[in-house]
Amino acid sequence: GDLSADLTCQEGEVILTVVENNNLGLAFSAAFGQGGAMSGEGYLTPTEQLPEAIKQVLPFLGSPDQQGRYRIKL
Repeated sequence: GDLSADLTCQEGEVILTVVENNNLGLAFSAAFGQGGAMSGEGYLTPTEQLPEAIKQVLPFLGSPDQQGRYRIKL
């Protein structure tokens, strides 16, 4: 499926925020600053629509929290 994101600028950084209504169950925000600096964090909450290839990678993200979400951090 498609992913949509909002782009904004905050204190000289470009902020990318994934719109949460997606088939991956992805909620993620990343900041891109000067000199190539970047950071980001969010969660992936498996849905029934999640492709099998991604389901197989979930154990590499660690253990899910109490809400079944896998934390993603850059």
